[in-house]
Amino acid sequence: MKNRDSFYELGVYVVGIILFIGVWLSSMEEWGFLLGVLFGWIPALIVAVIGGILWPFLLVLMIAVIFMGFI
Repeated sequence: MKNRDSFYELGVYVVGIILFIGVWLSSMEEWGFLLGVLFGWIPALIVAVIGGILWPFLLVLMIAVIFMGFI
């Protein structure tokens, strides 16, 4: 059981970091560099926490979308 929990925690951190960086860069592009750097971390943190917690669901959803594209 501990091995499965550590696998989930690893996924939370990896997906959370990727989402945080992606949303922060997206907000810098959308709002301009200065406002994106100053305030973009707020939505990036929210998306990263939610996406990090729900990463198994996001993985299944991504696989389903890929398979639907090939059918």
